Amino acid sequence: MFTFVALADKGLNSITFFILASYLTRGDYGKLDLTTTVMIGVAAVAGLELFQGVLRLFAGENSLDGRRALVSTAFWTALVLGLGLSSGLLIFWRPLASLLYGHWDQRMLVLGAFWMVAYSVASVLSVALRADLQARAVAISSAIKLTVQVALALWLVVGCGYHAEGLLFAQCAGLLAGNLWCALSLGGLLGFTWSATAFRRLFAFSAPLVVSSLCVVGAQQGDRLIVWALLSLDDVGLLTTGYRVANIVGLVTSGVMMALSPMIYQFHQEQGTPKEIARLFRVYLVGGFALCLVIGVMAGPALVWFVPAEYYPAARCIPFLTLALLAAQASCFFPGLALASRMKSFAAIQAGTLVLNLSLCWVWGRLFGLLGVCAAGVVVQTLSCIVYARLGHRHYPIPMEWKRLVPFLLSGGALLACWVYLDTPGWWPRVMFLLGGIVVVFASRAISVAEAVALWGQVLGQKRTHPTAA
Repeated sequence: MFTFVALADKGLNSITFFILASYLTRGDYGKLDLTTTVMIGVAAVAGLELFQGVLRLFAGENSLDGRRALVSTAFWTALVLGLGLSSGLLIFWRPLASLLYGHWDQRMLVLGAFWMVAYSVASVLSVALRADLQARAVAISSAIKLTVQVALALWLVVGCGYHAEGLLFAQCAGLLAGNLWCALSLGGLLGFTWSATAFRRLFAFSAPLVVSSLCVVGAQQGDRLIVWALLSLDDVGLLTTGYRVANIVGLVTSGVMMALSPMIYQFHQEQGTPKEIARLFRVYLVGGFALCLVIGVMAGPALVWFVPAEYYPAARCIPFLTLALLAAQASCFFPGLALASRMKSFAAIQAGTLVLNLSLCWVWGRLFGLLGVCAAGVVVQTLSCIVYARLGHRHYPIPMEWKRLVPFLLSGGALLACWVYLDTPGWWPRVMFLLGGIVVVFASRAISVAEAVALWGQVLGQKRTHPTAA
């Protein structure tokens, strides 16, 4: 069910992008991405990352009153602090708008502030549903959010002629509709209560993660700011275009991550869980690499078919962006630091990732332009994942088969880098690179033919009922 939610979200957003690209310029997408990037950082402060504490502490709370206190306290804290920070942003809207957009744009900043509050609240509500294992409610909430966002975006942008502000308004409305459904689905878990005791427990776990999350935002989305500073708002739009296509790799990453987190926190003491995590990691890498290769090789024709010519240069960025997204989510397979509550270590890793990402993006961006920024993201996210794996292994050992995985990762990354460097047109080179990807997977023994057949059978309908069943 979690995977289905991710499939619908990423798939429909990608389709919507191709439809709206003819009505929005690269600058419009650049403006939208700069706004949401800044507001995600503000939302991390507004919500104090209390939703992380809800996910961690919910399963250990046996009583309904205790769970209600956790969810309600996190919800009202995020809402009140979000409204307070948004009010502060609007007081200084003119200098902030001039800094972000180069001119005064009150509508984008007001909508951005509202989006920040809705996003902060959505983090708490959706995590509470996930922790309560209400998969159907999560799916319905996502469907409502997507339906409202797509319908309004098409009406406002295509029908009414609005630009970035129309798309941002649609996102705000979709978040609000999804939040209302989540609140109704939580039922007795969400009330008009606020517990100081629950807040202290949540804050003790989540406080170090505020800095960590800000660093995550900077590490994963700071490249937009670097491109904006070094190049132009149109180049930010090109990068945004690349990400919107590359986000299709989220068909693997988001679904696996959403399903993996509850499994780890609830069944990590089971004897077979580490082995199952190692198996899922291999599946994640192979499936992710397959998607990265297909998306990277086919991005050029897809852009030619569906979007105006001004977006075509984004095709060369997409292979690097897919690899960066794949590496960024891989750290969830190494839960040792989280299970040991080593939040300071988390914060230190993310701070180091932020500094390295901004520095490398700046240097490579000046040397190689937009492609340099994209390649820097791959290097930084991979190094960050390696650090998570090494430190997490001390607290929660996972039997990863690195002798099989390292050759696979090196050869797969080299194959995609060659495609970007050669930039070969025509269908035969694309077919040859796709066949080369198949050879890389099986020659490196990342997965056997028997495992691939078994996994395909599971995709077609077989269901797993327990994380250690394998």
